[in-house]
Amino acid sequence: MYVSDNVRGRHLLELRNESANLYNLCVYQTLSQQKGDFHSVVCFSARCHPQTRSTFEWSGALRFVWAHMDDVRPGAICRAAQDWPCDSADRETNGVALIREHGAYRFDRAARETPPGSLAIHTDGTVPNGRVAVGLGLPLREDGRLHCLPSLVTSVAPNFTHILEPSINFWITFGDYETGEIIDPALVNNPFPIVFPADARMVRAVLNERNEWHIE
Repeated sequence: MYVSDNVRGRHLLELRNESANLYNLCVYQTLSQQKGDFHSVVCFSARCHPQTRSTFEWSGALRFVWAHMDDVRPGAICRAAQDWPCDSADRETNGVALIREHGAYRFDRAARETPPGSLAIHTDGTVPNGRVAVGLGLPLREDGRLHCLPSLVTSVAPNFTHILEPSINFWITFGDYETGEIIDPALVNNPFPIVFPADARMVRAVLNERNEWHIE
């Protein structure tokens, strides 16, 4: 039910609304062992009339992200200010440092070591408490352009290391969510897990007239 941080290549998720209602069809992620300080973010939301569809496409691996946020809570909107390569199998890119320099934030190469097989985001004493969110994002292809959308974030503290295990679940749902909205997965209506079979690059999910999901 999960994807690792080093999923490569182009992936497509087609969502089709065959219910009787107009809904936002949404995609979000959770950690397989969800930590209380990490929040799920809607990384795709499309408003779909009955008998219409929308496609979510991403390319490449997960990436580290940070965003200007002083209130990381469900309902808040998260927009990435920067993204950075990450790969738990590569000691050069399995960690990143967030620093504040000349009054602005940026990622830099991590000076501290990250445990093998994990991902880590390190902060130093320049980063104030609770002013920035950090986490992971998906590189989304939209209108021919590639940009990164946050999918899992947490608030930062100075001189702290956030460690994640790169085992991540994809979920879909419907409702009134927007792209970039932080959500509480425990309160999501009718969530449905998405699994990409081995070597599969596309999955089609259908919301039927009973508001139930199934995979074609």
